[in-house]
Parts: sequence; structure tokens; C-alpha cells
Amino acid sequence: MVKSYSNDNAINEIVGTMLILGISVSIFSIVYISVLTFPYSPSIPSSNIYFSLDETKIVLTHFGGKELDLESDIYITIGDESPITLKINDLLDDEDGDGYWGFGEQLIYYDSNEAVLEKSVEVTVVDLDSNSVVFIGKKIITANRAPVMSSSSPSNGAIGVSIDISELNINIFDPDDDTFDWSIETSPNIGSSSGTSESDGVKTCSISGLTEGITYTWYVNATDPSGSGEWTNNTYTFTTGSETGNNPPSFSNINPVNGASVVSVDISSLSLTIEDLEGDLVDWSIDTSPDIGSSTSISDSNGSKSCSVSGLTYSTTYTWFVNATDGNSWTNNTYTFTTESEPIWTLLTYDNFEDGWGNYSAGGGDCSLYTGGSYAYQGDNAADIQDDSNDDSSFYYTSGIDVDSPGYTSIKIDFWFRTYGFGTGNSFIIKYWTGSTYDEIERLSCPTNFLDNQFYHKIIWINESDYAFPSDMKIKFECDAGNNNDDVYIDEIFVYVK
Repeated sequence: MVKSYSNDNAINEIVGTMLILGISVSIFSIVYISVLTFPYSPSIPSSNIYFSLDETKIVLTHFGGKELDLESDIYITIGDESPITLKINDLLDDEDGDGYWGFGEQLIYYDSNEAVLEKSVEVTVVDLDSNSVVFIGKKIITANRAPVMSSSSPSNGAIGVSIDISELNINIFDPDDDTFDWSIETSPNIGSSSGTSESDGVKTCSISGLTEGITYTWYVNATDPSGSGEWTNNTYTFTTGSETGNNPPSFSNINPVNGASVVSVDISSLSLTIEDLEGDLVDWSIDTSPDIGSSTSISDSNGSKSCSVSGLTYSTTYTWFVNATDGNSWTNNTYTFTTESEPIWTLLTYDNFEDGWGNYSAGGGDCSLYTGGSYAYQGDNAADIQDDSNDDSSFYYTSGIDVDSPGYTSIKIDFWFRTYGFGTGNSFIIKYWTGSTYDEIERLSCPTNFLDNQFYHKIIWINESDYAFPSDMKIKFECDAGNNNDDVYIDEIFVYVK
């Protein structure tokens, strides 16, 4: 049963300097590494925890790995506030009475003052038994955003515009993908336009009757009534006829578009087009905050300019500053974009062998279902493989699983094991069916990777960049030891995809 915890008075509890330093040092124990764990005193445990937010609620769900003692600590930092210190039992009713937070159980923390909205939220979970950090997560949830405008044509402030142009163009998009209403008005009146749009893109106003030497003003308004109802109101100008003065450089083709959200962390550059109406050479620079790269050039001609970037992180808003001058006047613009949220692992299969083989089948005579308890990481049962009889010393997925059609790009295999009777050179193998053959993904050998007769936790990643993702994927565990007295017991197998 979930027990919620409410913070109505902005609970703040200062965590001591030594504890913060201890947590910082322990960051290397986060779940993305293989770890050695002893039966009763695990040194670097691993817990799979999913972290989500809404406007007033922080939710943590246990998806496997080490169960955590209810006295383990949770630190919640909202914005610039001091960390809030909680115990797991502040948020969880231990209905099953086992004294642990385990698979499928959920913790919920409420903040009735809506302090979560538009603030970064960081959650750290520290395992009581090992005094190690087992989870760090950081997210931000923002309120609805008003529509955003960019890339006007003619560009704002343009001089010497032809009186033969027939339309005004403005790119409008809504960061939250809301339907939005928009309108364009002109002064002096040369035309107007309005509409309701369900998609981002260029909005157009047809114009006519322009006169040379006139400065025209056009007003663009947009709102997303289905979202926040907030308005964006921008004003642009252009002057027709022959040049009446020097034009500063203009910017267009902004990429990523200003205000864009869900931008891939894998983008390698920022780009835009810089043009000077008179064809003057320009000096320009691009800087970023947080710093992901910068670029600059002196006496450059019109055209596309770019800045290489790297090290982007999930759920982060970046700002980039573009400055350009033709020696007479400057243009200085600021653009933002927000990267995508971190992909969430989806549990594909879970087997603890308490009710039999589950998703797996025994390969032959050197594979059996162990029920004795001592060598099972949890409960009484585990898969037992021995000797080196190839398929007879293995167990594997009974039915293939389609990892091609859903578009998965990564598979994670998370399991516990313990050997008995293994000596130098004895090993076992994890294999992966690619649709035509079983490829050896990883070989674990004694004593290089583990010591005999101890529990270990192992996580293995399989990426589409390295292996085919077929419509009938299978996983296989195979022993490659010396004889029937060499056993490996495998338990608690989680297989995730994303």
C-alpha cells in the first residue's frame, strides 16, 4: 500500500556537510555498473527505480534489484531549497510486513503548495545497509507555455524592401503542441490575416498597395486557449524603397527553432543563417549556457553559420547567444531549446523461478530447477546449470520476443548469480539470438570476474548499434565449466527494453 507524505509548510532540513560529501563520493555506485554483493553485507547494491513528476506529486517506483530497508534515507531537493530528509517508511505502508521497499511498490511525496511546478526536483536514495547511493534522479515539470514566434519575412527592421512583395510570413509554434489562434494586422493597413492552427509552421498575410519610402509595422498575436490562454504579441517593421541607412545583419533559419522542446541530446551543432543586406562582411559569435560549445568568425560573408556542441544532458534548457556586426551596427539575439527526457526502461520479462521456469525452458540434462533455498538469491528456487555440455548445460527463452517492430534500441539484462565448485578458468556465458545465430554477449570467468560461492549482481546491455534486433529475440544462459560438480545458480532475471 502507498503511504503519501505531504509537505504543507515547505519542510526544510539541512543535511550535514559530511553526509553530502559522502553521497557525492558514492555516486559511482549508481545502477549503471556491475556490482559485487555479499549475502548479508552488499558493498555496492543496485536498485532499479523509476522517478516521475506532476505539478504537486513526486513518485518513485521500485522496479527490481536490491530491496531497500524502510529506514533507508531519501533526500528531496526542490529548486534552491535545502534538501528534505525522509525515510522510506515515511512514504510507504509496509503492508506485507517484510520491512523492505521492493518490486512494484510505490512511494509518493506530495507538496500542496505546488512547489514542484517549474522547479528542478532532485531525488537521492541512500541504502541503509551499505550507506551507498542507489539512485539519483533530476527532473523538471513546467507550466503551459505560450506560442513562440521566429524567422519573420521580411526580417524585423529590414530597409530597402521591394514594394512588389505580396505577403508577410512568420513562423509560429506552440512548445506544448496546443492548438493556437493567431492574427496579423498592419499599419498603415496593407492587409490582415488570422486563423486557428493545430500544427506549427509559417503563417502568412497577403498584402498589397505598398508605397516606396514607407515604414510599415505589422503586429502578430497568438494564444493557445486550450492550454494556458497566454498571449504572445510581437511587433515587426520594414521600410520600402531605396536604402535609407545601413542595415544590421539579420538572422534566420534558426536550428533548433527558438523555444523548441524534446530536442535530442545527440544533436551535434546549432545553426542559423546570417545575412547583411548590403553584403558587408560580418564578425559573429555563438556562445551557450550551460556551456556546450562556442564558435566565432571574423570578416565572414553571408550564409549559414554553425556551432559544434557536445555533452548535452536530458531535460535541460540551453540558451545560445548570437552576436553579429557589419562594423556599423550590431544584431544580438538569444535563443533557447530544451532537451528530451531520459528514456524510460520498460520491463519486458521478470523471472524468479518460484513457480517454475516461467519465460524459460531447460536445455537438457545438465540444467535443472534448484529448489533448495541456499543458492537462490531470493525465495527457494533458482535456475541451475552445470558442466560444459553446450545446449544441455543451458536454459533459454521458450518463445522469441519481437524487439524489432516496437523500435527498441537497447536491451538490459539484470540478474543475480552464485557459483559452487567453480575453479580457475570455469565460466558461464550469456548468449543472444539475433534471428539467425546465438551470439556470445558476455563470458564471466572465475576468478577473473567473480569468486566461487558468493552472490553477485550483474547488468548487461545489448544495443542495436552492435547487434540486430529481430522479431524473435531470445536470451540464453549456458555453463562452460568442468563437470557435474560445477554449478552456477541464476536468479531474479529482469529484462528491460527502451
